[in-house]
Amino acid sequence: MRFSLQREVFLKPLAQVVNVVERRQTLPVLANLLVQVKGGLLSLTGTDLEVEMVARHAIEDAQDGETTIPARKLFEIVRALPDGSKVTVSQTGDKVTVQAGRSRFTLASLPANDFPSVDEMEATERVRVSERVARPPGEQRVAGEEMRLAALREQEAHAARRVTGCVQDLELDPA
Repeated sequence: MRFSLQREVFLKPLAQVVNVVERRQTLPVLANLLVQVKGGLLSLTGTDLEVEMVARHAIEDAQDGETTIPARKLFEIVRALPDGSKVTVSQTGDKVTVQAGRSRFTLASLPANDFPSVDEMEATERVRVSERVARPPGEQRVAGEEMRLAALREQEAHAARRVTGCVQDLELDPA
């Protein structure tokens, strides 16, 4: 697996998904994000076994594959990189390398098949939400970004964790 993205483009979905991952875990793999690259689509998945959040983004420069990467470490590394950096993530065996400019970080990974999956649910009701309502004022939209949200905002994540098995697909109308 290998992919490259601009820091700002990678940071936005990463920041949203990492909020689901709790700091103290009973299973080591729950401290990780499931990172999948398939057919030009990057998918980042985080879960605490009650809530699962998936962020997807189209990418051009990639090789298909999947692994799990320590969520908080990856987020802190990408966040600390300078603006405008091109971030390249590549996997070799059980190690993942994150590179940007002259910076290089090696993280231990766990197999993707160890990552728990929340059962897929069929949507019984679809809700359309105006982008103006769903996004805080001043927040910019990243082109090509698709989000599957269990909670609209970080402060609502705690309340959402109490609701097991509730998933909403939100379709944002630019208005």
